[in-house]
Amino acid sequence: MDIDGQPEPKKEKDFSDVVDVQLPESEKLAKSGKLQAALDQLLILEKQTRTGADLASNTRVLIHILTLIHSAKDWKLLNEYIVLLSKKHGLLKQAITKMVQHAMTHLDTAPSKELKLELISTLRAVTDGKANSITIFVEVERARLTKIFAKIKEDDGLIVEAADILQELQVETFGSMERREKTDFILEQMRLCLAKKDYTRVQLISKKISTKYFESDENQDLKLRYYELLIQHALHEEAYLSVCKYYRSVYDTPKVKEDEAQWMPVLQNVILFIVLSPYDNEQSDLIHRIFEDTNLSKLPLYKEFVKCFITSELMRWPKIEEIYGEGLKSTFVFDVKTEAGVKRLKELHKRVIEHNIRVVAKYYTKITLKRLTQLLDLPMKETEEFLSNLVISKTIYARIDRPAGIVSFVARKESKEVMNEWAQNINQLLELIVKTLLEILSETKTRKFTIGFAEPELGFVSVRDDQSLIARLEYIERQKRNHKFAIRFEPNDPEINRKKMTDITEFVGTLDQDEVIDSTLNSFHVMLSYAWSDKEKVLVIKDELDRRGLTVWMDVTNMNNNIYEAMARGVLESKIIVPCISLNYVNRPNCRRELNFAADNNKPIVPVRLQKIPQTTTNIKLEAVKLITSGELYVDLSEQDWKSSSRFTALMNHLKTQIDKHLQALDNTDLKPSLPQVSELSQQDRLRNWLNPISMDDEHERLQKDYAEGTRIWLIAEVESWIELPESRVLWLNGGAGVGKSVMSYLVSAKIPQDWFGAVFYCRHNDSNKNNAVNVLKTIAFELSKKYPEYFEFLKKLQFDDETQQMCGKNSILASSVSIIHKILLIDGLKEIRTNNPVVIVIDALDECGKPGDDDRAELLSVIHEAASVLPSFVKLIVTGRPEPDIWENLYDLNAHVLETTSELNMQDLFIFTKLRISNLGLFTEEEIQQAANALTTKSEGVFVYARLACDNIEFENPEDISSLLTIINKLHTGMDSIYDSIFKARNTPMVQLVISTVCSLRKPLTIKGISKLLRISEPRVGGVHIALRSILRTGEDGSITVIHKSLKDFVTKSGRSTSVDFESVNIEMVMLECCLRVLESELRFNIANIDDEYLYTFHSEMPNFASVVASIPDHLCYSALYATSHLEMLSINLLPNEYVNRIHNMLSVVVKTKLTHWMELLSLLDRFADIISISTAIKSFYEPLHNPPVKSSNIITSNLKKLFKKKIILPNLSQILSLISDSERICGQFAIPISTCALQVYWTAVPFSPILSSFYITYSRLQPSGKFPKLLQTERVPKQWSPCISTLIGHSREVYSVAISGDGNVIVTGSGDKAVKIWNARTGKVVRTLIGHREAVVAVAISDDGSMIVSGSRDGYVKMWSVASGKLMGDLTNDFEYLKEIAVSEDGNWILTCSDSELSTWNASTRKKPLRTLRYAVRNLSDDMYFSCGFAIENDGNITVNVFSNAGVKIRSVMTAEGIQELSFEKKSLNLITIGLWDDGKIREFIFDSKQVGGAYVISNDQSIIVGGLWDKTVKIWKSKTGKEMRKFTGHRDAVRTVAISRDGKLIVSGSSDSTAKIWNAAAENVIRTFKGDLYELNAIALREDGNLAALGSSDTTVKLWNADIGKETRSLIGHRGGVIAVAINIYKNLIVSGSWDTTVKIWNGDTGDEIRTLIGHTDRVNAVAISHDGNVIVSGSEDETVKVWNANTGDEIHTLVGHGSAVTAVAISTDGTAIGSRDYDGMLFLWSASRGELLPDDAISSFHWSSEYYSLQRSGWIRDLRSGMNLFWIPSEFRAPLFCSSLKRLVIFTKVVEGNANGIFIDVSDFA
Repeated sequence: MDIDGQPEPKKEKDFSDVVDVQLPESEKLAKSGKLQAALDQLLILEKQTRTGADLASNTRVLIHILTLIHSAKDWKLLNEYIVLLSKKHGLLKQAITKMVQHAMTHLDTAPSKELKLELISTLRAVTDGKANSITIFVEVERARLTKIFAKIKEDDGLIVEAADILQELQVETFGSMERREKTDFILEQMRLCLAKKDYTRVQLISKKISTKYFESDENQDLKLRYYELLIQHALHEEAYLSVCKYYRSVYDTPKVKEDEAQWMPVLQNVILFIVLSPYDNEQSDLIHRIFEDTNLSKLPLYKEFVKCFITSELMRWPKIEEIYGEGLKSTFVFDVKTEAGVKRLKELHKRVIEHNIRVVAKYYTKITLKRLTQLLDLPMKETEEFLSNLVISKTIYARIDRPAGIVSFVARKESKEVMNEWAQNINQLLELIVKTLLEILSETKTRKFTIGFAEPELGFVSVRDDQSLIARLEYIERQKRNHKFAIRFEPNDPEINRKKMTDITEFVGTLDQDEVIDSTLNSFHVMLSYAWSDKEKVLVIKDELDRRGLTVWMDVTNMNNNIYEAMARGVLESKIIVPCISLNYVNRPNCRRELNFAADNNKPIVPVRLQKIPQTTTNIKLEAVKLITSGELYVDLSEQDWKSSSRFTALMNHLKTQIDKHLQALDNTDLKPSLPQVSELSQQDRLRNWLNPISMDDEHERLQKDYAEGTRIWLIAEVESWIELPESRVLWLNGGAGVGKSVMSYLVSAKIPQDWFGAVFYCRHNDSNKNNAVNVLKTIAFELSKKYPEYFEFLKKLQFDDETQQMCGKNSILASSVSIIHKILLIDGLKEIRTNNPVVIVIDALDECGKPGDDDRAELLSVIHEAASVLPSFVKLIVTGRPEPDIWENLYDLNAHVLETTSELNMQDLFIFTKLRISNLGLFTEEEIQQAANALTTKSEGVFVYARLACDNIEFENPEDISSLLTIINKLHTGMDSIYDSIFKARNTPMVQLVISTVCSLRKPLTIKGISKLLRISEPRVGGVHIALRSILRTGEDGSITVIHKSLKDFVTKSGRSTSVDFESVNIEMVMLECCLRVLESELRFNIANIDDEYLYTFHSEMPNFASVVASIPDHLCYSALYATSHLEMLSINLLPNEYVNRIHNMLSVVVKTKLTHWMELLSLLDRFADIISISTAIKSFYEPLHNPPVKSSNIITSNLKKLFKKKIILPNLSQILSLISDSERICGQFAIPISTCALQVYWTAVPFSPILSSFYITYSRLQPSGKFPKLLQTERVPKQWSPCISTLIGHSREVYSVAISGDGNVIVTGSGDKAVKIWNARTGKVVRTLIGHREAVVAVAISDDGSMIVSGSRDGYVKMWSVASGKLMGDLTNDFEYLKEIAVSEDGNWILTCSDSELSTWNASTRKKPLRTLRYAVRNLSDDMYFSCGFAIENDGNITVNVFSNAGVKIRSVMTAEGIQELSFEKKSLNLITIGLWDDGKIREFIFDSKQVGGAYVISNDQSIIVGGLWDKTVKIWKSKTGKEMRKFTGHRDAVRTVAISRDGKLIVSGSSDSTAKIWNAAAENVIRTFKGDLYELNAIALREDGNLAALGSSDTTVKLWNADIGKETRSLIGHRGGVIAVAINIYKNLIVSGSWDTTVKIWNGDTGDEIRTLIGHTDRVNAVAISHDGNVIVSGSEDETVKVWNANTGDEIHTLVGHGSAVTAVAISTDGTAIGSRDYDGMLFLWSASRGELLPDDAISSFHWSSEYYSLQRSGWIRDLRSGMNLFWIPSEFRAPLFCSSLKRLVIFTKVVEGNANGIFIDVSDFA
């Protein structure tokens, strides 16, 4: 083939015979001296062979020509002929290539350097691609020639020329050159660049070599050369850390490692250069890893040298020089004979100094500069210089007080940090106290014990579970002081529910009346479990136990018609189970079921042996019994003479002793006090409370039992082999239902080396905790933290940061999207792990995590796919799951291992399993077992679940011989439905239908007790079903009941699957809904978790034992609160009978009107408060058809349904219910922070601060429970309706430039200056996910109408398209967008419009390759004072709409490529205009609006009825488009509004601001425009009298304004100051008011009359702070003049002037007794003065001085904190907060900083807390 892809010409004639004759002839002719004649003859032959396309002959001729000339030693002629032959027409290029290769062989024979150079030049010219096209055939030869040429130049001393020559070639592109030779060539290029000191090019060239190539042993020499060159380069750049890394690479080379003489100097250099490297995280990590190298022991001096730098101890430079100086200077690194060596020695000195400063900063909080210079052995100036450099590099924090000569290494802590530290110390103290108390308790063997001094009369304290730890400890301390103390623990009285049960036949027609019974259980000490054949022996035992005072349950006296129910009742009603073991007992299935049920319910077992069972009996029945009774001491009654009097009495006494032991243990459990355990206060449990991981112990235990030894062995070998592959991160094991994927997950986690195993998560479809993507990540993170300390420390810090953010009102990290949680928890965290082993993570049954199409599931699949590239190399992720379409799409290209049911390995494993199960029956010969196992394996078709259930059924049928066994197997049909039908056929009762339907419909599994309480039927009834169907039901670790396999749920819930049971007769969703509502109605109450009084205001995260508090709430109540509306969503009001709708409505009415706050409280405790939104949506959707009936179309709705829709359903109080439900959404949006933090804030905060005319306030302010509540005093500022701001979206860190909202109003998109695009749930205000990809600020976003696609544009010039569901990048628009302004998407999502300053482009959303059309436009001003704003939209037909908002005329000019130029213009100077111009038809529609403030952003509603503007004055306004009248004005942003968007229905408005937030507004909100009369003025200070009735406010308008707090109005203005008033104080005893002003004076006023009493003159600058003593005799003032003055309030005389502050005094205070004065300045310096002497008091007195007379504080996060107890009492909504806050014992007052003429404040009565 030719280089251009064309084949060489087809050979037309073969000249080989001619060539064979003529070549020898020409050779003879040349030797005879006739060289030219010979050449002429050969040229003729060459032409013939060339034109005849005879390649072989032509090649021979060309080579022969050169050979003859070379033999004649005519070098000039040789060069000429090479050129001549290479220029012939129609060259055979391969022949020319051979000729060149041959010519190169003559280079070494050239007689002189000049001739050699001439030949090289000729050959290089011939092979130059510019001259001809044969270069690709001789690129290697040309490279070799160039290398020789460069070498010659180098030898001549022409280094620069040599380097330039060698760099002409890009050998990395040469496909025909061997990689080794290519690498050698590049290394030569690097060497020559270094030689000519072109260091920049060296770095560029080095990138051409992949270091992976050096991993091969044969390339070690090249590796050493490569790093030698890089070391030279890094030394020149003084990049010492890079030098260290390069030497480490040399050190890690096997060739070097094997030779001590080689690695020892290299390791020395590694050490020297890591020490020389500036300190940072990478350097610190590397030096620690170097120190761990075992070879360092052979270099003891260097090891000690490194140790100096990793130990937090000071190093004295003279000592370093003394110990290490000689050795260091002997190396080239610190050779003092060289300039570089001297320089590096100075750098080493710097590193020592920097190390010492870090050590000092670690151990000192403050130090004098003098002492620091001594420690550093430096003069003062250099010390400050080094210190400054470290501060600038952020290595340390330091602050120098030069006048005082003090360096502080501790940053000034905010009050919040101080309080957090204090709280942590208190917690640690309490942990020690509790630990001590618990150790005392553990050593006490009786239930009464003495602490302290014992005396005859001991005081007793009754300690109940509901008492607090603090109260107990305080009482202990008081009694210890009285020298007498003892504790007696008492159990709580049991609560017995004896309510009559509701007739379940209302829901289930097939359920008989007698099925519904009282759920109360009796209580027996012992249940005797026995085989009927042993009845007589067991009766004797019963009589003896009766005589010994025990109550005994035995089915002879307690049997009813249902044997399984009787079993369940006996087990559930008895505390101890006594199985009477005999051979008959072992062989009876029901006996084994009874014993298994007892074990499932965690009942203590005391076994009695009635009969010795032969040791040869090894069947599965006996093993099952042994497994349950293992570890228990048997009471042996198997002897023949066991009834003899003495022997029998001893045995019965022994049995009684064993029973009593267990009873006492149970009593101790019941009596256990509710002391918070030390472990619950540990950091590990704090982490557990934060992450809330899901326990996998029950799954692990179940799968361990299911595993058949000997199966799946092949899997472990395959997995271990895969783990060792470094390039592979994710393995997907997939297969159909029932092939044993979960067992494989268990096997991997149990059988691989345990130092490899990290974590496992088993997803389960019927457990909401285990089918949640976020729980998958949180659980894996928690399990990893238990194994890897570095990861634990990472999570601990992350938890602290997260809780701090929540305190500031921001969302928790754990409330973020799956991708963000995955990035933060796993990707970032796993990088912290230090291990040499793999970390294997297993996710089982991924198909059971959520549903296909769910956002969380889609995102989880996405992060799993991405894990293959972003996880650290040592992390290995194994995923199992069915190949459902969405899973297949995301994971098919990973290491997919398909588990075929019919594969040979799978069938072999299944045969082993069935053979083992049948052989365990102990009834058949080996041949019979083989026969039956083959038959069952065939029936199973490779499905393990089928085989296991079939074996369970065989055991239930209890076959006696092989014939009956084969009959049972043959009756089975293939498929899972067949096996389920066979199980239900024998157990078909109404109770079975109800319980199984319930288990399958539960959104979260419940225990037997939970199901019983929910359905209001007895526990034995539920337990009986569980026993009967134990083979298909599974009991979790917590006792919850679930189906054994997902296929059972499908069988029960899908129509027509079952032929034996009519499950469809039970409308289970109706049953579940009504049951849940009855539970909520009857059991919801205030303080549902019984939180102790002292913890009522405590945050969940700070509450001791919070997990136990939540666990005390009944499961069925939690289920009802979480999932009642989930069942409601499955019902349609139009398809339900009217009587049922009325019943449901009445129940809902009661719950919503009386229990809504309790419901919210419970949701908060369960960390599901945000579910209020989905609950509200479900209830409103249920009633929606009553307001909006469906379209009456005959094609869609049958005639019967039409009649149903026409029926009128009258539901009382419906409007009130819907109003309350809507209010609950506002509660969720406005009060989510406090209620999520502390559940009881529903009552403390949500009710009191709801608008007073809202349904929620009107209803629940009257239903408040007794307790302490803030009371809002009515003023004009108190809102009467909900704020138009529905919620504030907090999450961006920079300005929000653009917002967009989906067509249904559910999804909001924001683009920000922080380069992120965020997707929000409009209803909850939560971030759904954050899209990262832009490199600059995101200035434009748009979302398709259906909410599926987002388009974002950035200042980086890129427009990106994203999937909303997965967050994946769908593609980029291929354009370099400059000055992008706006993006629009058509309603159908097919068109995209991009707008820059001068260009509009339309794109097809599917192709995206290039714009379909581009329009240029221009907007110009018609007047200098004109302002305009443009908006653009694109229609479904691709037409573009332009919206221009202006206060003057605007002219628009559009240039269209195909249709010429159109101009749209208008001019109306008098009115503000909006013009909408359609580009295609050129029509203009004008709307007039009255606004003088156009600046900002504008949009027009979909129906063009309103205009919404976001303005620079921080407001959002709405105008009517037809009249231009301003309808509404929304305030709330703290900075300019940059962008607005409106939903398609016009109900929601979204605004984005420079304050980094976006807000959602209710566009229909009324009464939001308030007119203020009077001038604007600023309030600077506020004071509140002690009784809370009078507030004084200092104003910039020079007045002091007095407010009566009782009526909430201004009563008087005190006029007299000539400047703004910036400080006020009030004295209640003399009713004096003191004010300080900009005019430098202090004035005293009469609080009753408002008259000025006197003016205090003395300060020379403004007065910033004033205070008045408790008795009203002394006034203190602090000023900008840096002084504090003390005045006699009665005479006005100045008593003292206190001088000492170095900056303006900002605060002053007087102690209660009037003896001390405190002052604080702008720099934060605190001074304490003697009031009588005017002298400074000692520093230790400052800590005991009270700086504030306030009782409460308003935290920045909105919390009102009690300063006496340090407890957060309640939370203030943002619209109530203001900068001016003051409090007395009974009142709080809050005023805005800048107000208008009729300003007013908020007054809150807190007398309940006084």
